[in-house]
Amino acid sequence: LGYFDTLLLRYYMNFRLSLLILLIAFVETASASSQWFYTRNSDRQGQAMVIHGLNTKPTKMNSIIRELRDNGYDVLRVALKGHEGPIQRMRTANRQAWLSNITSAYSRLIQRKRRLGGESIAVGYSLGGLVTVNYFLSFRRHQIDRLVLFAPALSVHNTTYLVQASYAMGGE
Repeated sequence: LGYFDTLLLRYYMNFRLSLLILLIAFVETASASSQWFYTRNSDRQGQAMVIHGLNTKPTKMNSIIRELRDNGYDVLRVALKGHEGPIQRMRTANRQAWLSNITSAYSRLIQRKRRLGGESIAVGYSLGGLVTVNYFLSFRRHQIDRLVLFAPALSVHNTTYLVQASYAMGGE
C-alpha cells in the first residue's frame, strides 16, 4: 500500500472505532433505562416491576430481580428519571417524572399480565416504595396483586428536621 492508501485506511479504522465507541455509549445508556429480565423457570408465576431508591442505580436491585426470576417471575427493572446515567441528570428529576416512570412501567406490566396471566407484583425500595405507593393511591383504578416495600420512605415529618437542627447546633 502507498502512503495515501495507508492514510485512508488509518482514517477509516479511526472512523469505525469512533462509531463503535458511540454505539457502546448508546447501548450503555439504553441498558440503564427500564429493562425486562425473563424467568428461565418452567413454572411461570407472573410478572413484577422493581423500583430502586433515591441516589441508587437501578442495578442495585439485581439481587432481588434474580430471586424473583428464579421463582418464576418476569421482572421489569424500572429506572427512575435522574438515575439512568450521569448524576447531572438528577437535576431534571421530580415527582411528576417519577410518577410517569411508574405509569409507563405499570402499563408494560399489565400488558404482560393480560397476555401471559399470572400475578403482578410491585417491589419498591426506599424512594421506589414511596413513588409506587403514591402512584397506586393516586390511581386507585389501577391494581396490583402484591406490593412489597423495603425501607419505604413513606413519610417525613417536620420534627425530623428539628431534631437534626438541634444536633447540628450541639444539642443532645
